[in-house]
Amino acid sequence: LGARENEIITKQFRYVGIAATKDGQRIYAITADPSIKIFSNTALEAEYPIENDYLPSVITLPKSERLLYIGMSHGLIRIYPIPLVSDAYIDVPAH
Repeated sequence: LGARENEIITKQFRYVGIAATKDGQRIYAITADPSIKIFSNTALEAEYPIENDYLPSVITLPKSERLLYIGMSHGLIRIYPIPLVSDAYIDVPAH
């Protein structure tokens, strides 16, 4: 069984989903406000607002850790390159 190594406590955000790098050093979180929050070693490193009035519902980070996929309301998948740049993304309609 695993042991807890670190904790991130931020009561001001309502988290919708999280994805972590393989080494656990960086965590990507989507929140209901809506935004993407990046934590590095438990400290908030960056925050990116999600534009276009879409609400995030799911987040995933593939093994390559080069892209970040975020499922949005209205059947949209938003793909961000890593490192994140707030206006650099591709929207793919899913249905």
